[in-house]
Order: sequence, then C-alpha cells, then structure tokens
Amino acid sequence: MTIVCIHTSPRSLEDLGGLHLPELEAQSKEHFLENFALEICGIAFTAKVPSVLVNAFGPIAFCARFIKAEASQQELIRQLLACKSTIGWPVERLIGDLKTSWRMDQE
Repeated sequence: MTIVCIHTSPRSLEDLGGLHLPELEAQSKEHFLENFALEICGIAFTAKVPSVLVNAFGPIAFCARFIKAEASQQELIRQLLACKSTIGWPVERLIGDLKTSWRMDQE
C-alpha cells in the first residue's frame, strides 16, 4: 500500500478510493504516507518475538522516513533502542539514517 501511495500524485489520491480507505478524505499525500508509516511501525513494534522484529527492520527503515511529527520520531528512536538488546543488531546506523532523512525533509 505504501508503495502505491508514494507513486500516486496528491491530485489523484482519490483514485485510491476503490480501496475503501475512509482516511483518504481531504488528506495530503504526505499526511497519508505518515499515517501508513505510523501504522506499519506500530504493528512492527507490537511483536515481541526477536525474529519478527528482525524481519520488520526493512519496512521500518523504508516507512519511518515519512514520519514528520517529532514526537513520533522520538518514540520510534526509543523503540529501536529498546529492541537493540533483544535482537542484537546495532540500530544506531538506522537511527542515524532516519535522522538524516528527517533533517533533509525539514530543509
């Protein structure tokens, strides 16, 4: 779904109405993508199974760059750091990449 939305122009988001997504009404493309990113990251972090968390890192790394709200960004960082000991991955690189992406979006 997120990939479909990225390639949809803001003027044609209505074309996705056939997917029966009531949240499409009067939303910008950026807001729409942020909502999906928050949902995907939220689902990923509800799994407390290490193998599921490891497999969720790809979608998290891709989708999290669309999160614009600073409070949500900080919570994502907190969640990534919290799962570091469980999965044993160095999450700092991903956090650094996300921070760079978020900074570029602000400029």
